[in-house]
Amino acid sequence: MIRSTIAVLALVVILSPARAEDKKVNIGDPMPAFSVVGVDDKEYTPDKFKNKDVLVIAIVSNTSPASRAYEDRLIAFSKNYMGEKSRVGVIAINVDQGDGNTLAKMKDRVGTKGYNFVYCLDEKQKIAHELGATATPEFFVFNKERKLVYHGALDDDAQKPKTNWVEAAVIATLNGEKVAVPDTKPHGDPLKLK
Repeated sequence: MIRSTIAVLALVVILSPARAEDKKVNIGDPMPAFSVVGVDDKEYTPDKFKNKDVLVIAIVSNTSPASRAYEDRLIAFSKNYMGEKSRVGVIAINVDQGDGNTLAKMKDRVGTKGYNFVYCLDEKQKIAHELGATATPEFFVFNKERKLVYHGALDDDAQKPKTNWVEAAVIATLNGEKVAVPDTKPHGDPLKLK
């Protein structure tokens, strides 16, 4: 009886569909396709960034305290690395749910904070599922071939950072070097996926 129960449980585990948290893009894996709408009402896909040697995807929330705590740091990073002739693209994708995470509320936030990066909404959380994101904010850095070279936190400390992991990954990638620390734990608010 015990053996048959264990066998049935093992079969259920094997045949159960993968949960979102079980899926994860690993270092070296290709970037998933995405199509999201920006606060400028334009559609953004990977093709919009094809002239960039590095693409940084930030999975964020318009209302999460951790995402809001990182806004100024993301704005400062973008100011240093973005621009028309820049080789770096930055896109923040809001995947959170609720009234404060509508496109209208995002537009209000952009007006208040003066975002200098692409800010988009993914209501269906498709990109979060595809990447295996678990927190907001959570960062993914892809090289020219759109292979993942870094995943995790923006920096080493939510309060008093000394090392900006994303910046280090971007610099190494632009220089054709291997990223020294390719994977860190994001320190953000837990992401609730549908």
